[in-house]
Amino acid sequence: RPFADAAGDDAYNVELKIDHTFRVYALACRITEEESLDDRTARLVHIGALFHDTGRFVQYQRYGVYNDASTENHARLGVRELLRKGILEGLPVKDRRVVLGCVFLHNVRHLPEGLRPLIKRVTGVVRDADKLDILPIMLAHMNGSKPPNKVVTLGVAPHPTNYSSSMLEHFKRREVGSYTNMRWHNDFKLLNLTWIYDLNYQASRRILQETGHIEELLNSLPHDPALDEVRAQVRQDLAEYL
Repeated sequence: RPFADAAGDDAYNVELKIDHTFRVYALACRITEEESLDDRTARLVHIGALFHDTGRFVQYQRYGVYNDASTENHARLGVRELLRKGILEGLPVKDRRVVLGCVFLHNVRHLPEGLRPLIKRVTGVVRDADKLDILPIMLAHMNGSKPPNKVVTLGVAPHPTNYSSSMLEHFKRREVGSYTNMRWHNDFKLLNLTWIYDLNYQASRRILQETGHIEELLNSLPHDPALDEVRAQVRQDLAEYL
């Protein structure tokens, strides 16, 4: 709330992250319930979901953007802010470390090997919930249903047909795309589509299928042979995962 109050005319972008936080929390709650995770794991997931984007508020206050590449890693900022304000002091030390680990790792491209099982489970749910909620936000600001917002779309340029061929390489390897390759709105859409290769739980895949956001993304891409191949691959892979 102090960040939103201080944002003035930019309050919309701060409120956007507040709303995102509570939707991610709700999605995380649903995933933990549908996956029947034990009580301790579920509780740590829910706390991690609530605080995963703490660093975004610091980032926006300092830089006026949500772009890690041009500012600072918002996950690291979040860990520092949580420690500085002692927000997690009421948790047992081991649980606090899990939540801080979740916040620190929620935005990495790939989770590192050798993570302790509890941190991996907790972070996996939060990463899934985060992706599930980001998809409709990005769609709304790129398909015209909400006003253009460079803060949300990280400054990539709108164009009906342009996209970067380098983004297609990620689909060939069935891997998560890289933000560094984005230039156009269609690149951001392609990056969003690669997220189907980084969902950790079956419940997350079911939720994604229910929302219809993948089909919206696929249908919003321009038609050419290379992107038609992407459409076919994504639809087939998602069906197999389910």
